[in-house]
Amino acid sequence: MRLIKMFGLGMLACLATMAFVGATSASADVFCLEAGHHTSECPAAQIYKGNIKGLTLSTKPALLLTNGEIEEECHGELLALGATIENEGSHKGVKILVDAGAQDFTGCTGLCKNSTNKNPFNILSEALTLDSFVTGDPNKPEAELFNCFFGIKCFYQFTNATQLSAISGDTVVSTNVPLTRVAPSSSLCPNNNMSFDATYLVTKDETNGVPIYVAALP
Repeated sequence: MRLIKMFGLGMLACLATMAFVGATSASADVFCLEAGHHTSECPAAQIYKGNIKGLTLSTKPALLLTNGEIEEECHGELLALGATIENEGSHKGVKILVDAGAQDFTGCTGLCKNSTNKNPFNILSEALTLDSFVTGDPNKPEAELFNCFFGIKCFYQFTNATQLSAISGDTVVSTNVPLTRVAPSSSLCPNNNMSFDATYLVTKDETNGVPIYVAALP
């Protein structure tokens, strides 16, 4: 009888462990083609693992600001590589790489006519909290502004190694992100309380791509 009880307790412990492992893996984060799952499970058929595109809204161009005053505004596009998607574990987020040169700004007005990203960087998105972080690995984002007045070039880097943005449905909103002017910028480039604002619509990497959301695994 005692052996039977011990065997029964052992089975219960085993089942409890299996349930715990299952619950842990079920709470990992993914990219999802269906809205409304940031606190629930993304249906398996809706999990997306391809390339992801971010586009600034036509009504909200990306802004480079000095003391809150607009120095530059551009339409922006970035590409995150689906082959680099990494799940970080139980509600710790899903990470994806924006490669060097995979973020460009066009139709700029202000100080310069064009801008492009110089460094690869990772974006970590957390479904439960609707937070999106530029993680600073392998680098901080750095933009080169060119075709500027007087032929100068300006380089700006995110000041913080980790920078928080907010996820709102299929958009990621960055507000008042602090920037630091870095070499080899011209001394004529603005360098007084610089910041960056942008709202990106997140979609599949295709023409008129469908929206993408951050969600939990089934």
